[in-house]
Amino acid sequence: MLLLLTAGLASGVGLAVAHFYPTTMSDVPLLEGVLRRVSPLLKRRGQPATSTTSQGDAPKLILPSDVLFKDNQSVLRSGTEEIFSTILVDLRRYEGATIRIAAYTDDLGENTQDLSLRQAQAVQQYLSSALGGQYHWVVLGYGDQAPIVENTTDTNRLRNRRIEIAIDPR
Repeated sequence: MLLLLTAGLASGVGLAVAHFYPTTMSDVPLLEGVLRRVSPLLKRRGQPATSTTSQGDAPKLILPSDVLFKDNQSVLRSGTEEIFSTILVDLRRYEGATIRIAAYTDDLGENTQDLSLRQAQAVQQYLSSALGGQYHWVVLGYGDQAPIVENTTDTNRLRNRRIEIAIDPR
């Protein structure tokens, strides 16, 4: 399934557009539920982009890092509990799953790989403490090594700073 949600500001008014392309029907309830609850939170924070995709049977949620962390920080912002609580509801449906947390940065700053790894670890620690020990975790920090767009503008850098939460239910 491919689901793209963009949220941003147009003339000072929040705008959200979703494109939904299911490939497996088992992904539809999970991803619809997460986006229904998370997208208003992202809109309130003025975040410009988030997307959810699925490759095979592994749904993946992509969140802008800026909604979870301050610039160049790896401590979760206050208020992220509301975002994570919406994700946790659906993650609980996949007890025993492998959950992959991957963090990415833009090309500004030093030690971007270290920063992204610490951010991914912060997300994993929060989720694992709420979910308990029945999940398997993979935590990755890619730094600026895998941009989705060139780091040529502030908007592009914002898109490249992201956290991916992928679920492998097997």
